[in-house]
Parts: sequence; C-alpha cells; structure tokens
Amino acid sequence: NIIIFYIFIRVLFYKFFKEQNMARELFTSYVFIFFIYSFFGWLIEVCLKFIDFHRFVNRGFLVGPYCPVYGLGAVLIVTFTNGFSNKDHSRAHIFLISLLLCGLVEYLVSYFLEKRYKARWWDYSTKPMNLNGRIWIGNLILFGLGGLFIVELMNPLIMPIFYRMNLKYRMIFAILVLVLMLLDYIVSYFVMK
Repeated sequence: NIIIFYIFIRVLFYKFFKEQNMARELFTSYVFIFFIYSFFGWLIEVCLKFIDFHRFVNRGFLVGPYCPVYGLGAVLIVTFTNGFSNKDHSRAHIFLISLLLCGLVEYLVSYFLEKRYKARWWDYSTKPMNLNGRIWIGNLILFGLGGLFIVELMNPLIMPIFYRMNLKYRMIFAILVLVLMLLDYIVSYFVMK
C-alpha cells in the first residue's frame, strides 16, 4: 500500500508540476511577445515621427521605449492564430484576424486614452474610410500585413532563440519586464496628471 500511495503521489505531483511548467512556458512566451513587439512598435513610431519632424519624438504614453498597444496586438494575433504552433493557416486568415483584432484594439485604446487623459494620441479624421477618427483603412491593412509578418516571419525566428533560455531565466525576465512596465505606468500616470 505504501508503494502504491508513493506512486500515486508521484504521478499526481508530476502532472501538477508538468502543468505548472506549461503555464510558465505560456506566461513567459506571452510576456516576451508583448515586450518585444511593444518595443518594435515604439521603434517604428519613433522612426516615422523622426522622418516627419526631423527630431526625436517619444511616442506613446509611457516613459520607456515601448508602446503597449503593439504588444497587445501581437499577443492577440498569436493567440487567435495559434501562432506558437506549426499549424498551417491560410495567409488570408492571418491577415483578416490581424486586421480585425488590431483595429478593435486601436479603436478601444484610442477611446480609453481620450476618456482617461482628455487627449488624443492619434486622429485619422482627415483620412479616407475612417471610423470616428480612431481607425482608418490604411492602418487596418498595415495591421493585417503586420500580423502576417509576426506569424510567418518574426516569431519563427525569435521564439526558438527565446526558448533556448532556461525556463527559470525566462521567468525572471518576464517578472522584471512586468515590474519595469508597471513602474513606468505609475510614473507616467503622475507625470501626465
């Protein structure tokens, strides 16, 4: 009976720890995707503004070098297209999902930022085919193309490199990133008051 009890406990804990490791894998992957694409989004925004104004303009509402709306869009794209797996998806499916999800995110974030901070970070009211100046067809097409870029090109390149890191270090990285972004949000909140 003791041997059977021991085996039962081992199997139970093995399943528990295996599920915990799977949850940690997923958690660290989502945090990494959120952070890396928030940074890439910020970089794109800064470069575009530099071209427009010939000087550095820090984009976004946070102090640090990231725009969380891009990270959120990337996480949603990966989630809804099962971007962690090697399943085949039609490119049209990925494009459409990316266009719709990121369009919804951009609209809702614009609305939230305007209500919360009484300011508009972007206004597309002069662009053709816009919705309340919050989203427009040009960006929606870019979101679709960006989703294809993420799922078909970037994630297959960067995720294997990330997975080579020990899970313990990925957890430390994820927690540090979240703490850093939370502190940045708190500082930004008081700066913008």
